[in-house]
Amino acid sequence: MAVIESYYTYRHNTVRVCTAPTPGAGSTHWTERPYLRCDGLTLVAAPDIDQCVLSYVTGRFIAREADEFGNAPLLTPTWFDALELNRQYVKVEVLDNNAVDPATGEQAVLQTWYGLIEADERSEAQQADEATHRTGRQTLTAFGLLRLLERQLIRSSVVKGTTLDTRTIGRGLPFNFESRGAFSRRGNRTRLKIDGVYVFNFLPERDDDHDTEDNFWTGSDAVQYLLKHHAPVDAGESPLCDWVAEPLTGGALPIDFLDITVETDRRSVKEVLDQLIDRRRMVGYWVYGREVGAAGSERFEAVLKVFTFTDSAVPLDSGEIPANQDLQNLIAGASTLVGQVQVRQLATSRFDEIVAEGAYITSTLTLRVGANAADVTELVNGWTASQEQAYLDGAGGDDATANTLARARDELRDVFARFLADNDWPQTVAVDNDPDPVEEFFVAIYPSQIPQPVQDADVHDLFLKSGEAEEDAAIQSPLAFHTHRFLDLTPLKDAQTNEYRRPFAFFGEGAAGSPSGLWSLAEHVSAAHADRRFNCSLRLLQDRLGFHCEVNQPGGQHLIAASHYSGANATPDELQPATQGGLEYENLRITGTLEWDDKVRVRKILGTPTGEKRVLVLAVPDARLDFVLPGTVTDISESGGLVESTGAVLDDDRLRLAAIVEAAAIWYGTTRQAITLTFRELRPTLAIGTLLQRLWGVSDDPINTPVTGIRLDFRSGTTSLETSYAELDFAAVVEARP
Repeated sequence: MAVIESYYTYRHNTVRVCTAPTPGAGSTHWTERPYLRCDGLTLVAAPDIDQCVLSYVTGRFIAREADEFGNAPLLTPTWFDALELNRQYVKVEVLDNNAVDPATGEQAVLQTWYGLIEADERSEAQQADEATHRTGRQTLTAFGLLRLLERQLIRSSVVKGTTLDTRTIGRGLPFNFESRGAFSRRGNRTRLKIDGVYVFNFLPERDDDHDTEDNFWTGSDAVQYLLKHHAPVDAGESPLCDWVAEPLTGGALPIDFLDITVETDRRSVKEVLDQLIDRRRMVGYWVYGREVGAAGSERFEAVLKVFTFTDSAVPLDSGEIPANQDLQNLIAGASTLVGQVQVRQLATSRFDEIVAEGAYITSTLTLRVGANAADVTELVNGWTASQEQAYLDGAGGDDATANTLARARDELRDVFARFLADNDWPQTVAVDNDPDPVEEFFVAIYPSQIPQPVQDADVHDLFLKSGEAEEDAAIQSPLAFHTHRFLDLTPLKDAQTNEYRRPFAFFGEGAAGSPSGLWSLAEHVSAAHADRRFNCSLRLLQDRLGFHCEVNQPGGQHLIAASHYSGANATPDELQPATQGGLEYENLRITGTLEWDDKVRVRKILGTPTGEKRVLVLAVPDARLDFVLPGTVTDISESGGLVESTGAVLDDDRLRLAAIVEAAAIWYGTTRQAITLTFRELRPTLAIGTLLQRLWGVSDDPINTPVTGIRLDFRSGTTSLETSYAELDFAAVVEARP
């Protein structure tokens, strides 16, 4: 018969294993398993999950229990049956034989770990002398408490009711809702906390909770909400245990700087946390358990510990990434207890230049059909002379109804409706004002000529005039007409709804090319004339730089080409320009937004390259630089006149990009090394998340990376420690801003 010991004893340490059906607390809750051995314990930072390998043997054995001197008398032979521990919670305590806990008088605990047993691998071989019993080595695998959050699927959301109460809806809402338009509308968090945490505000209209930027979720807000309302529950829908986030000194979590947009529906809590607390944002996390409270009234907590990957604060425009508060050094040297040491220096993190670039720069402007105030043609007809003649001919007879049907044919839909940017347009817009009769401004200039960010946006100095010296004007290569179009939205916000506006067209009353002072939006031209029964709609062209202005009367496109309709065949009375207040397309204007061929960009030189120049480009797609050119029509006044801009900068995120570049320079300007260090003893050293600054005796250069993995191997009696870091994604560090 084989011999089995009551505990595993390796060098100076002993491992004690207890199990329980729930993650409770207190000595009476846990059942000690004397013959359940711990072979190895691996602690890791997310997105990985802690893992513990347990083992025991089944069959007939003689137990041996050692005394303090190592003597081990044999005991009575005993049958050891298979343990049914699947889905049981486990507590592993690493004890120190050389130290005593003064509070209890028992062996001191070096490390305590909690997990859930999920894998039971059994090896069964029938014994010759006992047909009813089998023997073999059995292996159990337990996973850390983060596994509970991996199995917890988000299928609901807690939202604010009519007062400070809540209700639950049956789908997971995204943190900071994205409208997915060209310009985002975000923020769906309550302004006040309810029961200790923020919840979602599900109201479709903005109210007191939505009229400031206080309704945007930060990473800290989102984590607190998830741990409160989406923690694992038992069969009775009660929380398995308390879930808490471990704050920094001062009570804050080190992820308050994060402005996030994260989907939650049908995703696990862990999956959402992995996206919220991402190493590419200089932050990581680890989940561990602990028993807190006085003896006899202990409670169990699952703790989410957030740590940062930097030893100094990194300033951002939205706050700062705080420094890791747990800084440590280790001495390795030539100690016989130190085994293998691996140091990894990655050249991929060394750059000579850092560039942060956002979206394409835009100019909002007003264009007109035909020549502008400087006699420069901007928009030209997008139909041929033969198409226009075919439209006038209609069906070729005196049947007005037949002519109308013929003019509504698809092949004639562009006549008097399609307008394209002139191929010879020098891409300037003209403003006719005093004291200078005509001023021309470039639509796009070289980014190097753009003035630095200013507070006063309504000044002409922000723009370069076409008459300025060539070396000052520095007009860039013309925008490629075949690859550019007007954007679907303009950054001109509506004062009433705070929404971005669609491009809009407007008509002036009067003779062709000589509009009077009365203007109206194309979709509302019927309101400006008592006999007018039509309106117009604007559609942007997808294949060319231009637009389509369509009359909402089939076969009545000539109603905006009154002076061009002479000589047409018979027309119904309701489509006669003379009686229906016909307009002239030469009096048509369109306000829209064009993208430049350059993105808003900020760069920083870190050093002179000795060989290949390495440039790190940080994409921040929501960073914007949006101009409104002088003379742009932004509205129609109550009296029907034009409201024109004198020039403005609507959005200028260059200072934000500069902050991102500076943060990147701080990160990439610091020497970092990843190490793997093995000790020839069981010695729980640094906790997960501790930032190791120096490893004296091994490397002269700083380490400056946090501990992300610890492995205790109880079979070999060794401890392995690993630090690491990830290539940072600064677009993730500073996400989309409202």
